[in-house]
Amino acid sequence: MQKINRFSISVYEWVIYFIVWCAISPCLFAEDFDRLDHQGLEGQKILTIAVGPGPKPALWVGSERGMFRKDPAGDEAWQKIMLGDDVDVQVRQIVFSDDVSCVYAATSKGIFEIDLANLAADKIYSSNQDAEQDCASVAVDADGNIYAATRGGLYAKPKRGRRWSKNMTDLGEKSIDYVYASGKIIYAAVYDGLYRSQDGARTWAKVFRINTTSEEIADGMDAFEEADGDRIHCLIAQKGEPSTLYLATIEGVFKSEDSGLSWSRLPLSGLDSKDVQDCVLSPGAPDIYAVTRTGVFEFKEDGWRLKVPLYGGRRIVLVSHRLYVAAPSGIFALSTGGLKKDIDDPQRYPAINIEGEPTIQDVQQMVIKYCDVENDKIQTWHKQARARAFLPDLSFGYGNNVYGSYNGLFAVGPNDWQVNVSWDLADLVYSTDQTSIDTRSRLTVQLRNDVLAEATQLYFERKRLLIELSGQTYAPTNRSEKYTRLEELTALLDRLTGGAFSKVLKSGL
Repeated sequence: MQKINRFSISVYEWVIYFIVWCAISPCLFAEDFDRLDHQGLEGQKILTIAVGPGPKPALWVGSERGMFRKDPAGDEAWQKIMLGDDVDVQVRQIVFSDDVSCVYAATSKGIFEIDLANLAADKIYSSNQDAEQDCASVAVDADGNIYAATRGGLYAKPKRGRRWSKNMTDLGEKSIDYVYASGKIIYAAVYDGLYRSQDGARTWAKVFRINTTSEEIADGMDAFEEADGDRIHCLIAQKGEPSTLYLATIEGVFKSEDSGLSWSRLPLSGLDSKDVQDCVLSPGAPDIYAVTRTGVFEFKEDGWRLKVPLYGGRRIVLVSHRLYVAAPSGIFALSTGGLKKDIDDPQRYPAINIEGEPTIQDVQQMVIKYCDVENDKIQTWHKQARARAFLPDLSFGYGNNVYGSYNGLFAVGPNDWQVNVSWDLADLVYSTDQTSIDTRSRLTVQLRNDVLAEATQLYFERKRLLIELSGQTYAPTNRSEKYTRLEELTALLDRLTGGAFSKVLKSGL
């Protein structure tokens, strides 16, 4: 618990700054980034997004109060899909079947099947048990069988049947966080790992395990991140190669090339949060795009590159070279085409001036000042606690005095002011406030070490990049990527210093 509490006393102002930074800074990273028209989604907290089939695919989104669709190229408002008599139902996932005749929605009140021809919705799965009715995910395999992941277990229905049966083997009563079908193979994610079934969910084998402890997960989260119960967020298969899988987890993105039998983690370099919420593959290219609670990233060769910072991203889809990201505040779109043609013009890049850079000691002092973790603060607490022992407890009031005697007689005097003064002499030896000060001091020191370690790592990575850019000539593509990374590192240092780092650079220190 201490590891979580240290953030709460530290970075309140930093969190506010970072949220504002994420709101205004996307234009610094992407040439084509905007928020889709919100008309029809007013007041909705977006949970998921999916893209429909066909040459002109529509966007489908699920929120905490319903399901909506829209043509991304059109100007019309978002159209709400009526899910029967259920009002304000939470839509957690939207999945299209292979025969493209219908779409399935996993919701807090069961599974709905929506006919794409007339958009009529039919509830095909429900339960009178709250845990079994609360669905997190839905999947359809190559044979048309449907699977529902619920908090009360995994349920399955054959294509031509109407009855749902509960899987009572290895999964049992476990809460299912995610279910995915790759051809005829079914994958189910639970809290401790990923299971695979090759026989229609009759038997299961555990093929992936998350070893991170709950304490480590909480410690690794940013101050503004919520502690989700699931550790595996999504699973996708590479188109044309169903045996190649990508797994987005709280510990990064993992890849398997043998249908899940063995896994390797993609490098974490470039990610400022290992908790990857969702990822999508670019068709015909090895590009991978991922969304975290802090931004949208693109995987290149041996590391990730930030495309745009975005607070609270949840899900991501790709439509015709445009990424659409679902965040609680709306749907955001950005192009995957990269930067404009003239970005490779050498005149576009600023001159590298290593001599004008602040020292690491200067940066560390900026971080300490902005995060308010100076050592003087702790010393002030101790001085104030010692001084308090010399200050009395003072109370006063106004009323009448009552005088009594041993024989039961008493008299009431006139109204008068009363002043009481008292000292606790024990505070001169040891104040009970010291215990609280010791705890807060320890947490402050832990926080200071953490933010200084992060700032030091970013500073020297940026310095190494400056040395490379000042001494070598790069191909246009490499040069643009390195300058973009330089801007990203500068922004991350600004996040820890409240913008003081960039101010020092502009002042020509």
